[in-house]
Amino acid sequence: MTTPETTPTPASQEPRRYDKRKVWAILCVTVPTALWIVTIALAAVINIVFNDVIGNEGRLESMYPLHVALNIFAFLLGTIAFLTWLPGIITGIVLLATRK
Repeated sequence: MTTPETTPTPASQEPRRYDKRKVWAILCVTVPTALWIVTIALAAVINIVFNDVIGNEGRLESMYPLHVALNIFAFLLGTIAFLTWLPGIITGIVLLATRK
């Protein structure tokens, strides 16, 4: 029994191989910045929604602890983003600039 010959595939049809160092470098650079942007947007949405719900008259004061808890969560998320931003940028640049 004969086996069919395999034809070589052109380079444009071969699956792309991603270098793990390059992927990690891009993640190190972009994720802390994106987390910071998401945190700012989240804090703005939380405060707009709860200021409309609670209002100046103090309606639905039972929602106040949830407002405080979500603000604390946004603050902690922002703290993580702030603390990882500079090391992430430096690590990403080093991973992109060096070779194996």
